[in-house]
Amino acid sequence: MKRLLILEKNAPTYVEEIAGHDLPELEIFSACSVDEGFKHISEVDIILGRPEFVAPLLQHADKLQWVQSTFAGIEPYCVDELRKDYILTGVKDVFGPLMSEYVFAYILAQERSFFATMQNQQQRNWSPISYVGLHNKTIGIVGLGSIGSHIAQTAAFFGMRVLGLKRTKGAVDHVEQVFTPSEIQTFLP
Repeated sequence: MKRLLILEKNAPTYVEEIAGHDLPELEIFSACSVDEGFKHISEVDIILGRPEFVAPLLQHADKLQWVQSTFAGIEPYCVDELRKDYILTGVKDVFGPLMSEYVFAYILAQERSFFATMQNQQQRNWSPISYVGLHNKTIGIVGLGSIGSHIAQTAAFFGMRVLGLKRTKGAVDHVEQVFTPSEIQTFLP
């Protein structure tokens, strides 16, 4: 039997989702903090969790075979001090739409002066504030993985000129020009 530790702020939600499937060979433990996770860490083969909860416990996970990060990036696990004798996987193609909404909510709030408008309204000042749309503006995106690619797609929808920076050359949908790290001075305005 395999033992899974779900190490997340909302661990009960994950437990409920996983428990809804027929997995008789899986025993599930859950914890909403590092301290709670420490109680089970020496017993588990698999950890599903957020990097800042999992990383401090890795050295105590004697039976560990696999870590599934609940974050898109796995960089927090790649520091030299942490052990590397397990399979490490991350979440892909999930956060693109959410991050794109977040990025463009902020861009639109800035470009349309939402913050200044709200402040004016609180002071009963109804004077219009001028703004310029996003069409034909340029956006630079550092990293063109699943999240960056989705942001590029959204930017293209707004009619923006999209420049991107990634490790290797190669075309990316909705990106007008791709730069590599050695071309960063050209990429930056």
